[in-house]
Amino acid sequence: MNILILNGSPHGIGGVTAQYTKYLEIKFPKYRFQTIEIAKKINKLERDIDYFNVTLQKIEIADVIIWAFPVYTMWVPSQLKLFIELLFQRNGKKVLEGKIATGISSSANFYDHTAHDYIHGISVDLGLRYVRGFSAEMRDLLYEHGRNNFLGFAKDFFWKVEKDNILEDRTIPAINWIPADLQKISSPKVTDKDGSKRIIIISDASPEDYNLLKMLELFERQVSFIVERIELNNIEIKGGCVGCLRCGNGDACFYKDDYADAFEKVKNADIVIYAGTIKDRYYSARFKKFIDRYFSNGHRHVLKAGLLGHIVSGPLNQLSPMRETLEAHIEVTHCQRLGVVSDEHPDPEVTAKNIKNMVQFLEHWIVSSQWQNSPTFLGVGGSKIFRDLVYANRGVMCADYNFYKKNKLLNFPNKNFFNKLGSRILLIMQHIPAIQKKIKGNMNNNRLKPYRKILKKIN
Repeated sequence: MNILILNGSPHGIGGVTAQYTKYLEIKFPKYRFQTIEIAKKINKLERDIDYFNVTLQKIEIADVIIWAFPVYTMWVPSQLKLFIELLFQRNGKKVLEGKIATGISSSANFYDHTAHDYIHGISVDLGLRYVRGFSAEMRDLLYEHGRNNFLGFAKDFFWKVEKDNILEDRTIPAINWIPADLQKISSPKVTDKDGSKRIIIISDASPEDYNLLKMLELFERQVSFIVERIELNNIEIKGGCVGCLRCGNGDACFYKDDYADAFEKVKNADIVIYAGTIKDRYYSARFKKFIDRYFSNGHRHVLKAGLLGHIVSGPLNQLSPMRETLEAHIEVTHCQRLGVVSDEHPDPEVTAKNIKNMVQFLEHWIVSSQWQNSPTFLGVGGSKIFRDLVYANRGVMCADYNFYKKNKLLNFPNKNFFNKLGSRILLIMQHIPAIQKKIKGNMNNNRLKPYRKILKKIN
């Protein structure tokens, strides 16, 4: 059996992900493994058609495809995203169709499920038969339990490959979408502009992205604040994040390009809007490159923006993993939700109304009390993973650790003396039958006492 590993890690063989695929090679010597360094060679793959075609030839003779990748900002790294776009653009489906594939990732388990959902989706779009992948916490391989789990997954996967008819039972439908023509919408009168607030729109719109450009025009004409666009196609971004952690002590990213100046505008804006066209179930690889470079700020929520939103052209209603990451990103950055507007509705008038609603909410929020939505699991869960990650790696992520410590984000419940004391007392009391009975009888009343006290005070 010929197994081809498409390594989407910018670290290549020096990355954690590659140690997992190397483990497979050691444990399954009867199979023939070959690895193509996708992320490390992405510039050559993009520029050199002959080199790309040689890669397709290697894919063609493989029986099994393994997508291997770390999780970068809730998704696959921008380098792997670009390779996937190239596969669609250069007829890669013809050599992939019918093969069996899976995904193997390494991460801190921060939105790894959305990255795997994406790989599953594009595998279906490329004609691959997909088996649910394995998401490893970065250190799993270091422990016997982790190795046993991974080995169990691998045995199960290769058994399914050999059976050839016991594959993934989860169906991901193909994208079926015809965009509405927003050019039919008349342009509203330009509203007078107030310079007191600064709106930054990050966009990868190209001239053929008619709907996205129209939505941006509708927004910019109606909003009463000055808007500045960062056009990703017009600035130099030499590469995506490579996970080198040189920025871990607070230093700037090692790349010397236009990103730092562009992000400085984003960081200091009052309102930030991402505006992009969906390509292969997500924003474009160029947009993802810009997003991944946020990691030069570590895990610190450095945006000063009160509002963060998205304007998206494409079938977002058919891409729940992407929508989840857009909503989660708003919460994790500690911003208020401006909204996620797309042109997914077949009636262009509905899209125009949604853009107008976004503008109206923005302006109402600016002059009102500027409240913030309570975070859901999307934000709370993500923040706790970051908290634990930063604390465990404080020797490397010292800038993150100092930020978390200064802003009291290292809020471990077991560090609170009064919580620990109260829980210990209640635990002891639970072992005394008479008190246990009394506690159970009055549990709800006791729980509501502090709420009733507050309501009585403000009544």
